[in-house]
Amino acid sequence: MKTLILVIDDNETEGLLVRHFLRKYQVEVIQVITLPEAIKFLEKTLPDLIILDLNIPAQGEGFELLRKRVGLPWLSSIPVIVSSGRGDLDAIQRSITCGANGYLIKGITEKKLLTEIKKAGIKLTLKKD
Repeated sequence: MKTLILVIDDNETEGLLVRHFLRKYQVEVIQVITLPEAIKFLEKTLPDLIILDLNIPAQGEGFELLRKRVGLPWLSSIPVIVSSGRGDLDAIQRSITCGANGYLIKGITEKKLLTEIKKAGIKLTLKKD
């Protein structure tokens, strides 16, 4: 069974990077670029993991989705890894306080991504040749 990962990021390159880094695993990566698209997707489909950008222009902050997630039992069980260009301690602490399970500073590497996915409790299965 494939692991479903939802990437919420207005930069399509981030979704492509996640797909590339996880190409050896049984993973399906879906990317949406706005928070309303994310909410619409989440109302129909629950992913195994969300990778969330904090700064989505004209959409509010990713913090908004993290805060909403806490009050929704069906959504709060899904681990969230924040992916942001912000590497300041305030953004990292605020993300964790708002319910993020991990934090990646953009410019991610395969190793860092896999480490955060593992820390979030997601087990990836290698594809069979």
